[in-house]
Amino acid sequence: MTDEIVAGAISDIAGVNNPVQVLSEGDLREFTQQASAEVATLEAAATDPERWEISPETARAVKRIIRFSAPGTYQRSFKPDRYRQFPWAAGLDRKADDVAAGLGIVLAGTVTGNDFSSFKLPEEISNSALTSSFNGLSMLKRVI
Repeated sequence: MTDEIVAGAISDIAGVNNPVQVLSEGDLREFTQQASAEVATLEAAATDPERWEISPETARAVKRIIRFSAPGTYQRSFKPDRYRQFPWAAGLDRKADDVAAGLGIVLAGTVTGNDFSSFKLPEEISNSALTSSFNGLSMLKRVI
């Protein structure tokens, strides 16, 4: 799998006009192996249900979810940025929005003791005292 990822990275880099930094194939291979090991660790943690149990006290302690802008927009898979030439970047902004919203729903439900998974009580989500921040292009703020 490392060979496929390195080959894809080399292909992506070749298509970039004025890349900021070009890594050697050896550096790409080492970076890919380290990243793959980290992904395996994160995947193992993500499938451990006990790890994702959040106490009401912990949920109450979260006061803000900050979600940085990612490639694309919620409506479009790509926006005019440096990632538009990479197929793997398509839709990452939408995915990040969905994950941040899901986290907010889980935290609000835990704080209030309600199950918000069906979006029945949006005013109670608003009353949970959790705020969200958006950090991205000013042209995208009006969408939110």
